[in-house]
Amino acid sequence: MGGFWTDTRSLDPNPRKGMRLEPGVIQLQAHDPQTDLELCMRCNDRAAEWTALYPDRFVGSFVLPLQDVKRSLQELERAVTKLKLKVA
Repeated sequence: MGGFWTDTRSLDPNPRKGMRLEPGVIQLQAHDPQTDLELCMRCNDRAAEWTALYPDRFVGSFVLPLQDVKRSLQELERAVTKLKLKVA
């Protein structure tokens, strides 16, 4: 990711007219469990970088590879202990 995505629309409760202020959701599902894990790890690493750079602006959120319970639990452990992310 080369830069930050920006949206110049104003906040508006109607999503068709403007941007809504609410938590974002990322859903990833790859073709195989290992690729799914690698994509989740990349997203979580980036979320940790942004949270570290802007701690007053972001609360770290993480995604999990739900295709495989063992991989999901391993990434949960890494996201919370190593990356210090707080929200699944």
